[in-house]
Amino acid sequence: MGNNHLENTQPIAELQKNLGKSVKVFPIRNRNVKRLLALIGGILLILSSIVIAVFLSIRAWQAFNSHGWAIILSITPFILLLILIILPLGILLIFWAKRHWNDGITVYEQGFSQKLNKNTEAWFWTEVDQLDTRIIRSVFGGSEVNSRVEISIQAQNHPAMNISHKYENMAELTQMIRNNTLPVLFQKLLPLLADKEQTIFHKNLELDFGGITFNQNQLNWHDIDSVETQRGNLTFKAKNKNGVPIKIPLHQIKNLDLLLFIIHNPDLRKNLPTK
Repeated sequence: MGNNHLENTQPIAELQKNLGKSVKVFPIRNRNVKRLLALIGGILLILSSIVIAVFLSIRAWQAFNSHGWAIILSITPFILLLILIILPLGILLIFWAKRHWNDGITVYEQGFSQKLNKNTEAWFWTEVDQLDTRIIRSVFGGSEVNSRVEISIQAQNHPAMNISHKYENMAELTQMIRNNTLPVLFQKLLPLLADKEQTIFHKNLELDFGGITFNQNQLNWHDIDSVETQRGNLTFKAKNKNGVPIKIPLHQIKNLDLLLFIIHNPDLRKNLPTK
C-alpha cells in the first residue's frame, strides 16, 4: 500500500504529517513525577558527590602535615567512590530523564505514533492486520481489585507492537485504537472470511451470514442469547435452554476484538458470506 511505502522511505517528522492532525496524547503514567524524581535525584547526586569529594580532599590536605600519606590513603577510596560511581549515577539519571522526557503515544486522525526513549514509530490505521486487546483482571475475595489492559498490534511492514498498561487513560486509548482500526480491519479481512482455508479467528471457527460454527456446533445469530468473556473462555449461550453453548478458550482466538466487533454489530453481519 502507499502508506506502507511512506513508512519505509520518509523521515518520521514527514511521516507524522501524513497522519493528519493530532487528536490526543497519552503520556507514560506518572510521567511528570518520574521526570522530577530523575532530575532532582540526578542533581542531588552530582552536587553531593562533588561537595563531599571537595570537603574530604580539603580535610585530607589539612591533616596531611600531621598524618602524612596515611590520611590520603584512608580517604582516597571514599573520594573514588564518589567520583567514579555516585557522580556518574547522577549524570545517568539526568540523561535518562532527557531521553524519556516525551515518552507516550499520540493518536492522530489517520493513525498513531509511539515514542519510547529516542525512538518514534508511526502506524497508519490502514496498516493494521491484527488487533488483540486483553483485559487482565486481578480478583481477591471474589471482588476485582485491579485490571490491566494489554494491546497487541501486528502489520506486515512493522515489527509486532505490544502496548502495555503503562500509559495514562489506558481505557480511552484502547477504545480509540479499536474505534479507528476495527472498521478498516473488517473491510480488509472480509474477502478472507469466505475462504474456509484462511484462519482469521480460530482454525475451527467459521462466521457466515447465518451464524457461527465451532467444531461443527452451530448457532444461528438469532438463537444466541448472550456472548460472555469470562473464566478464560468466549461463551455463546443459546436462547433455547436445551441448546449447547459454544465455548472457545480466549488464548486460542486471534483478532478477538474484530470477532466481538462483528458479533455485536448486526449491520456488519449482513456483509458476511453465505454458506
